[in-house]
Amino acid sequence: MRVQEGQTLHFKPGPVTPTGRLPAPAVGQGNTVKGTGNISKPMKRIYVAIVAVIIAVGIIGGAVTSMLEGDHARTNDNDIMVRGIVIDSVEMYKNGILTFDDITNSAQDRPPGHTYLFVADLNTEQIVAHGANPDLVGSISVSLTRSEKPFVQIVHELETDGSTWTQYLFEDPDTGQEKYKTAFLYLHDGYVFGAGYYQ
Repeated sequence: MRVQEGQTLHFKPGPVTPTGRLPAPAVGQGNTVKGTGNISKPMKRIYVAIVAVIIAVGIIGGAVTSMLEGDHARTNDNDIMVRGIVIDSVEMYKNGILTFDDITNSAQDRPPGHTYLFVADLNTEQIVAHGANPDLVGSISVSLTRSEKPFVQIVHELETDGSTWTQYLFEDPDTGQEKYKTAFLYLHDGYVFGAGYYQ
């Protein structure tokens, strides 16, 4: 759904679904939308808060019992949570609710130890949004180029399956130490959305 200028958004009350999806916004009365596809700052703050709650509480972790990646079951709570965060964030991006700037600006409010989003342009391999370190925007994505999997394999899996898992060494922003990071990558519209957790 594309929100038009002058329309307002309401949220239907109800719990997060078992897949961790947020209720879809409905046009009605509430916060006025300012500009085509944009929502007011208070509504963006609400969306960012919802994502933060999902991350912090791990609502998704206990809701789903099995997730498949090729022939390998992914039932680890961290895997389930990270996958849900990425997929929900892509849906918010598709609906014009979440922007790359929102993801990058969330770095200043991210509590230590919490999962963060990052987005890379698949064609240029450059980071276009980073939820933990805004200084990485414009740099080459380590998740794509220094992964345990060859870059060609990651691209093939993304283009064939739409998503993939990978592991790579990356500096943990909370400790400053290089650690192995397991990340879920999801391709949408030429961009690779990702999130992960440190070992």
